[in-house]
Amino acid sequence: MAFVPKGETLNWEPLGVTVKEKSEDTSFVQVLGQPRPGSGAGTKLNERWTKLLTKEGEYTGDPRHTTQFDQFWTRGVVGDPKADRLFEVVMSLKEKSLLPRQVVERRDQLLTGIKLAAGSR
Repeated sequence: MAFVPKGETLNWEPLGVTVKEKSEDTSFVQVLGQPRPGSGAGTKLNERWTKLLTKEGEYTGDPRHTTQFDQFWTRGVVGDPKADRLFEVVMSLKEKSLLPRQVVERRDQLLTGIKLAAGSR
């Protein structure tokens, strides 16, 4: 939950969800909403928004991993770039037997499988 600007007011809205099979799992999927920064927003928020819009930096969707190759993660973006909100999608997998192409396949399934409700675009 977070305060989201709506014109001249702030609304208290859900902005994200994390899904794990068990609470202690280090494998998870997370979807985090990012409202378009307002005109008075700071540099960091505007830079993050630009990276989300252009899918640059950590939001390319490229798989990353630990040096031991036992934890993989990827960050992607879904949503309409013309809308006032985009969604960062994080997938973290703790599996030693994964190949990078398998991480990419799971990422693609996740990103194409997310359906946004009409009010969240």
